[in-house]
Amino acid sequence: MRTFFLAAAAAALAGVAAGWLRYWFGVCLVVQAGLAALVLGCGVGRLLPAFGLAWPQEFRTRLWFAAWLTLVFLASQTVGLGFAQPWFDPLGYFGRILMGRGVEEVSGLSGVGSVLKVFAGSLGGVMWLVLNLVDALLLWVLLLIPGRPGRRTRRAAR
Repeated sequence: MRTFFLAAAAAALAGVAAGWLRYWFGVCLVVQAGLAALVLGCGVGRLLPAFGLAWPQEFRTRLWFAAWLTLVFLASQTVGLGFAQPWFDPLGYFGRILMGRGVEEVSGLSGVGSVLKVFAGSLGGVMWLVLNLVDALLLWVLLLIPGRPGRRTRRAAR
């Protein structure tokens, strides 16, 4: 149980920072989920052994653990977005975007074959919601990777 709360604290700190950056610089789809998973996976993976804890090894537990971290990160990101505003209203901000009365600056990468394209613009409405859900799903899937059982470390290989 301590593992879940320690990891949630790390996810909350990372989420608040990501939310603040998201408000001021916009969201970079897919890249944001990848960076968040990298920071959380490496950060929590290094933090847990310092407290004598380990990343869950059973797959079912890892599914829930990754879902827990994803939810805490996204909720904290919403709070961080609220802290960045002149007034604390993150749900109103997201509500205006979802209803099409506001937009969020978006950037990302698109790949066709070996050609990568960078895109940037504003996004609102249902497409904004769909892409944010895809980003959250990607974060959840990427958070399953750090604690995979059977992974050999360099020390274990010696």
